Amino acid sequence: MKTAKLYAVGAGLAMLILSACQSESDENAMVDPAPKGSCGAAALTHLIGQPVSTFDALGHKGPVRVIRPGQAVTMDYRLDRLNVVLDEQDVITGVNCS
Repeated sequence: MKTAKLYAVGAGLAMLILSACQSESDENAMVDPAPKGSCGAAALTHLIGQPVSTFDALGHKGPVRVIRPGQAVTMDYRLDRLNVVLDEQDVITGVNCS
């Protein structure tokens, strides 16, 4: 009997401790204050299909990452950084923020 009470108290204590780790609601979730597309990618979609030299000539301000096929890139997410994705011939195949 004493053991059963001890198990019940232990289980209750474990539930209490674990419930402290649970988030309260979606309202408290972190929200990124930067608007989506803040790197300017939407305005540069006309460059898709053009050689990278066309982009270079624009003199884009802000952080830019030119990504070639097979190139390793970091997985950090920055809305202010423009990614210019190229193919094997240095033709732009995509632009996005990250």
